[in-house]
Amino acid sequence: MSFLSLPPEIHQRILSYILSARDVAALSIQCRALHAMCDMPTRKIYDTISIYSNDESIDGAFGLLMNILKRPTLGHYVRHVESCSATFLSMEFKETAPQRGVNDEDTALVRGAVKKAGFSGHSEDRVVNMLMQRMEHATGSYGFYKYRDTLGTFIAQALIAVLIALSPNLTSMATPPPFRWHGQEGVSYPLVEFLRQVKASPEAKPYFQNLRKVYLINKSDSTWSDGRFYVPMDFLACWELFDQLPSIESIGADLVVADENDKQALESRLSNISRIAINHSHINSNILVQCISSCRILRELQYSIGGRASSDGSSPTVNPKAIIKAILGHKDSLEILDLDVDSVTRLEGLAGDEYDYESMEFELDRDGSPFKEWVHPGVSESLRSIWMRQGSLKDFGTLKELSLGLEFLVYFARGVRASEAPVEEASMEDHEWPIVADCLPESLEYLCIRGYEKGVSEELDRQVDALMAYYESGSSNLKEIKGLVETIPNSDTVGSPDNNGELLWSLTEMGYESDW
Repeated sequence: MSFLSLPPEIHQRILSYILSARDVAALSIQCRALHAMCDMPTRKIYDTISIYSNDESIDGAFGLLMNILKRPTLGHYVRHVESCSATFLSMEFKETAPQRGVNDEDTALVRGAVKKAGFSGHSEDRVVNMLMQRMEHATGSYGFYKYRDTLGTFIAQALIAVLIALSPNLTSMATPPPFRWHGQEGVSYPLVEFLRQVKASPEAKPYFQNLRKVYLINKSDSTWSDGRFYVPMDFLACWELFDQLPSIESIGADLVVADENDKQALESRLSNISRIAINHSHINSNILVQCISSCRILRELQYSIGGRASSDGSSPTVNPKAIIKAILGHKDSLEILDLDVDSVTRLEGLAGDEYDYESMEFELDRDGSPFKEWVHPGVSESLRSIWMRQGSLKDFGTLKELSLGLEFLVYFARGVRASEAPVEEASMEDHEWPIVADCLPESLEYLCIRGYEKGVSEELDRQVDALMAYYESGSSNLKEIKGLVETIPNSDTVGSPDNNGELLWSLTEMGYESDW
């Protein structure tokens, strides 16, 4: 029996397993018999659902929700949902009379969907009431904050949660951090409640089985936010909401700055996340180490600083030794490594004398290490466990793409040693420069070097000449190399945002509204 001779219901069933809308579109074009069944105009409407905290967007999303409730197969078309406005919360949600004028039959459909999303009892009634509200009559304020903004947060979160429960083929989502801060008491966010009950038994839920990618839209709810500074986010607390989902692969965020009151530690080797992208941010390497160590398997790591100013004028503490020791736990799986941090790694000792090198190693065994005083116990424990690792760039047998500053690359090529105590003395043998070209893993196909300027250092010029010769010899798998002829600058925190506005990074580059 040929494929086209199968009953239509079998064709429909097969189509439901094709998660890529692009693949369905290709099938629609190539197979006339399935063109109508693919229904691309309708798929385009439901493929991506974006919700902003304004009347028009929320009303539109509620309309899509009702359409899905009346024709459940439409939920199978949804591949991406996103809540695009900042999480406002200065007041708790106040239940009021429904404002949507929905009849009893449709209200029953909404309640059934809320139950399917796992809400029960008072939470069920509360979320149903949220969905029945409109923002146009919202009044009240608390200081500079308006209840209208808070109401928009609650309605958008309720819509996102219920839409997810009705969309079994969802593959990606984007949301601002769904809470103001970790452990906030007295406030029940519907999306947080939804995610936590999913986390408790992820395999038992019919939804979230195909979700692979999460992007955290880092927007400030502050009326004073003007796009000059990094935006606070409790990244590890957000991480924990998603890391146990069965198909999750990737999590990303931009503009992140952490706070000492944020969650500090994660449990080791429990996360299903395998790809991390934290860019244009201001976080210490301790946070990176927690994420790296939490992954069962790590395939990709991106981290870059810059794009905003620091509100207190500080720079993040980024310890290259800690990062290398952390990723050594994934040397047999890591495929992509992209770190743009050389402007804050304090690796100047590489180009100095023995004393400079010893001072550098001394510092690397202090800040961002297990030997620093007053470190969170969970952080100290994980750092001590990785500090016994040793290895170098050459050990990463699956690495295909590598993007680093030149100093970090040299340090990585030289490698790190196991140690139970801080380095007190470094020998000249430790200080010897490796030939980086001889230390590249055979699997490497792409190399990007940042921060190299010809003529500044004879030793660095020698390294770059060797790399170019290695590349041009054609004896390796290296297909592309950048940063040897034209300088690719290292990123850095914007020192004077008022005078260097062109250096400021915006969420508009990710397709979202600016955070100012």
